Amino acid sequence: DGRAKFVRGWLAAADGRPLTQFTSGDDMIVRMEVESTRTIEKVDLAVVLQSMYGMRVITSWTPEVGYVGTIRPGRQVFECRFKNVKLRPGHTVLVDLWMASGAPIDFVERALVVDVHGDDRHTKLSTAGEQGVVLCDYDWREVPADEPAGVAP
Repeated sequence: DGRAKFVRGWLAAADGRPLTQFTSGDDMIVRMEVESTRTIEKVDLAVVLQSMYGMRVITSWTPEVGYVGTIRPGRQVFECRFKNVKLRPGHTVLVDLWMASGAPIDFVERALVVDVHGDDRHTKLSTAGEQGVVLCDYDWREVPADEPAGVAP
């Protein structure tokens, strides 16, 4: 509705410097610069990560964590930190930015395009697209045939 607008968004390192790629398993820090000519209280912000095919992968929405934003005249920067994000290396994710206060204020679809890379933690992982976008910790084991069904290890 024009009360404020996103003027810049970037992927940041822990020290705030801009990054050009994301390494799976690290914290993903998205910073967004907002500009307004007025004060707007009780602002909800969201950062949405989507696959290249439009599947929503992760959403961060300030009301879910009890953060209440206030927009002040001028420019200010907000930060969303996704912790220990395990995306499969070889994928690209799209980042949408959203803010509202009663009514939508601004929405930037595909504000960032982030390439996901791996490091030494990922040497055995497949980067094939059909393996999915999200990684999670998992284990495998052989279960004795006489172990009753439904018994957890």
